[in-house]
Amino acid sequence: MFQQARLKLTGWYLLIIMMISAFFSLGIYFTVSSQLERSFYQAEIRYRRQIDPDFGRGSNGLGQRIEDLPPSLVQGQAFFTLQDLQTAKQKFALGLVMANGIILFVSALSGYFLAGKTLLPIEQVMEGQKRFIADASHELKTPLTALKTVLEVTLRQKRLTLKESRQTINDSLEEVRELEVLSSWLLKLAQLQEGRLEKDSFDLADLVRKTVGRFKILADKKKIKLTVKTDKIILLVDKQKIKEMIGIFLDNAIKYTPQKGRVDVRLVKLRGRCRCRLQIKDSGIGIDKKDLPHVFKRFYRTDASRTRGTAGGFGLGLSLAKQIVDLHHGRIEVNSKLGEGTVFNVVF
Repeated sequence: MFQQARLKLTGWYLLIIMMISAFFSLGIYFTVSSQLERSFYQAEIRYRRQIDPDFGRGSNGLGQRIEDLPPSLVQGQAFFTLQDLQTAKQKFALGLVMANGIILFVSALSGYFLAGKTLLPIEQVMEGQKRFIADASHELKTPLTALKTVLEVTLRQKRLTLKESRQTINDSLEEVRELEVLSSWLLKLAQLQEGRLEKDSFDLADLVRKTVGRFKILADKKKIKLTVKTDKIILLVDKQKIKEMIGIFLDNAIKYTPQKGRVDVRLVKLRGRCRCRLQIKDSGIGIDKKDLPHVFKRFYRTDASRTRGTAGGFGLGLSLAKQIVDLHHGRIEVNSKLGEGTVFNVVF
């Protein structure tokens, strides 16, 4: 489909370029032809006057073109004849045709290249949407299948006790919760694809401390030591989205850090073009080296321990965080070792 669109777009490029080229070529041809006629005429008069100084003086019959010469000169006595003029015009016209041919060839190559560059972002977006729809359909299918199975098995039972009914409802509610969480993540990703930001200037350090405070209870439940250290930094960003990004990293760090582990959050002001670096370091289970290049892909889970049923367990959290960073023209660096922990560095 995109190959056909690329060829059509190249054709339109060529049509527009050749119309412009033909228009200017015709204008140049007529202008140069007129100049040639005047030049031939003036050369003929100049040569005639070298032989006869009184040639044409006082005559009202001389004009500005070779055709305006006396008929006796034009018919064979002139130094420059009409045939010479026509030959010069033909050579010039041939030169214009060759030039247009070269322009056509170069334009075809350039148009094909530019058409590809023009359609590439659209193709990437559509391919991304196709993958997203396919992945989302796959993820939705699992809880829906489980829910359907539970309900079908329950309906087959002839005698259903109150305890069994409650269990069925609880199992169904669990699957519904998973669907609710997944739909929430998908909605957030769809909103981020619009690329709209509501930027405001505020103290990023204050936002980091408040966000860390929200996760203190969750960390205390696992007896994880959660520390935060910040420099005062005023930054122009979308406050709500940055808050969500910090929450995603903290949620992952606490989730995959074992009991009595450690999570350290550092916000440091940097010199040079970079304004600051936000670092989230944990002593968790870590990520395998082969998985590191893929951790920001949608629906990617590095191992069996990252299962569904919890926020972010669908493999969408880090993908969402990276999109937020990209929208703010920042970058993410990740380093990890299995059994030792993971460090995420976000640089703005």
